[in-house]
Amino acid sequence: MTYLWQKANWPSFNWSSSALFDLLVKARFEQGGLLSMASSFVHSYEISENKAPLYKDLQNINLNAERLHGWQASLYPTGYSGVKKIKIAAFRSKDLTKLSLSHLRLNEELQKFLNWWSEPPVELDPVLRSALAFFWFLLISPYEDGNYDLACALSELALQEQEKTSARTYDISLQLFENSDEVWKKLEHAAHGSGDLTEWLVYYLELYLVAIRSAHAIADKNQSVDLFWKKLSTLDLNVRQRKVLNVMFDGQTTMTNREYVEICKTSRESAKRDLVELVTLGVLNLGEKKGRSASYWLETTYTFYR
Repeated sequence: MTYLWQKANWPSFNWSSSALFDLLVKARFEQGGLLSMASSFVHSYEISENKAPLYKDLQNINLNAERLHGWQASLYPTGYSGVKKIKIAAFRSKDLTKLSLSHLRLNEELQKFLNWWSEPPVELDPVLRSALAFFWFLLISPYEDGNYDLACALSELALQEQEKTSARTYDISLQLFENSDEVWKKLEHAAHGSGDLTEWLVYYLELYLVAIRSAHAIADKNQSVDLFWKKLSTLDLNVRQRKVLNVMFDGQTTMTNREYVEICKTSRESAKRDLVELVTLGVLNLGEKKGRSASYWLETTYTFYR
């Protein structure tokens, strides 16, 4: 079976713009909504220690083979991938799989990729550029190991260049790793095709939207917590009460005296006084049951932002 890189028109990719239009509109709208939120609410995604040098180096770079060598080497500082010794900071000298192109063509093909990267078509949407960079780089797979990590980093870089920010406000790499089995299936299918990458681009945009929406959910929650405490700012609450209210606002819908005692490591009498005070202040509502069966929940005024 012929692969794309074996065909005369390689590398020539195409897709159906009409099939992508709705997803691109959604992606742009939701991306804009996230980026417009106050930075204090937007979550900054952590990077694993071994990948930190790679992502730290993403900004304001001139992408070339030397830079890629450095990135790949930073993933394997000992020269081993697990227990296997691998070639680092240099292109592979053997073929990996049928999916990736011949090692004999690496220098030539990577240069084509780097030329496209430095001067992408003016009309190419940055999100599609990110998806194409991921796909194209994995077809080349210039290293013995680390190609998937590098492809993810390139997809991140394409997006960050467009957004002109160093903050990782959403994590497309997380989606690419969590769905790697399906990603490989889509790549394999596209690699056998005619160069029409519509199916792959649709899937990538779907993952992109999941990444944006996941980040937006965190930002919305952070904003809700901020608004929640601003509404309570005039009340003189003790440390225990604040701790329990945070627990309740975070998702525990009801609270009992016993749970209060366990959370705050306090006495039953202190818990009872705290809860009664919160009811008096109008922060909590008390259910119909009394005594040990009494149950409390947040007054709806304070759950409006949840």
